Amino acid sequence: MPFQEHIQMVRSTREKTLSLVAALSQQELDYAPAPGKWSPGEILDHLILSDQVYYGEITALFDLKKAGKPTYLRRGFADFNPSIFFIPKSALPYLDTAFNAVNLVLPRALRTFFIISRLIPTEAPDIAAPRPGRSAEALRRELENGPPYIEALFMQTPDADFGKFVHYHPLLGENDIYQMLRFLVNHEKVHQKQLKETVSAVRR
Repeated sequence: MPFQEHIQMVRSTREKTLSLVAALSQQELDYAPAPGKWSPGEILDHLILSDQVYYGEITALFDLKKAGKPTYLRRGFADFNPSIFFIPKSALPYLDTAFNAVNLVLPRALRTFFIISRLIPTEAPDIAAPRPGRSAEALRRELENGPPYIEALFMQTPDADFGKFVHYHPLLGENDIYQMLRFLVNHEKVHQKQLKETVSAVRR
């Protein structure tokens, strides 16, 4: 099953994330190395919330399939609002058309680089803004639950053509489910680097 390769990619990436914080105490998870910087726990919670956003959208695509409807979801900045280049979030809903036009000519690889590269100023969408002070137990449990959830979702209809389950957002363009999972994995790997730096700062 082609989707199994993607599930394994999600699983192995998550295992790496958990290994980076396995030895951290609650105090270390809660420690922010500098004002305005996320603590290790906040980085983990951001990954959990990102899972919820993407897995929720993927679930909605599966629901469309079950209902016999076209498996295409179109979202806008009013639905979720990641920002780049210091664009005020309040302005984003008015920029859907402009970003739609950019997506017609900007290659996916370059678009993805802009979004996940730490060289580009970015801000998480409001619905993925981390909640400080969450318990180590809750963080680890919810991180562990992510890969099994998405695998169970795929197993409901293992013979479906998942390449035709498509999601659109003005910042991200069109992505099928496989591309959404690869984006999530790349996003998590960026935060793994951030975690390593933050854990190093916490333990100095």
